[in-house]
Amino acid sequence: FALDPGNPYKLPPKPAYVYKPPASTLSQVLESPEITELAMEFKGISQLDKDIARATQLSYLNLTGNQLSNLPDEMGELVNLEALFLTFNQLTELPESFSQLKALKTIYLDKNKIDRFPDQLFELQNLEMIDISNTNIVELPLRIADMPNLKTIYARGTVIPNDQIDRIREVNPGIKILK
Repeated sequence: FALDPGNPYKLPPKPAYVYKPPASTLSQVLESPEITELAMEFKGISQLDKDIARATQLSYLNLTGNQLSNLPDEMGELVNLEALFLTFNQLTELPESFSQLKALKTIYLDKNKIDRFPDQLFELQNLEMIDISNTNIVELPLRIADMPNLKTIYARGTVIPNDQIDRIREVNPGIKILK
């Protein structure tokens, strides 16, 4: 799921095969330990079952376009997760357990109701890309500049002040912040 440094607009490639079950069979899907990629976009899911923790081999999880207003704390048990798509939901925060997602490289939080940058993300040393576009986030902490592998932050449609973005770029010119 590496980003193309020459083209920060290019999305990471989808895996060659992504299992896309009906929402009603999610609990059955989670019984299968070999599932590593799971796409559940636009399924009308309003609550994610804590049984998601059983899918410990997941590296790719797409929950775009559902009606999730919160996520179970058990999400932190998805220790192999590298790419997480949460676009177009109703999230206002992330569970504390997100700090345990040490393999995470890419997270899409865009088009949610989050109003502050999630502190849990600072613990994720492998994180390369964060999309917080069209959220209610109004401030980027300077600590973002210390995230060792972070290459790109998408912040389109936010009211984050340009002086904050400039300070982060001064401290770490390797981070692209696209607003």
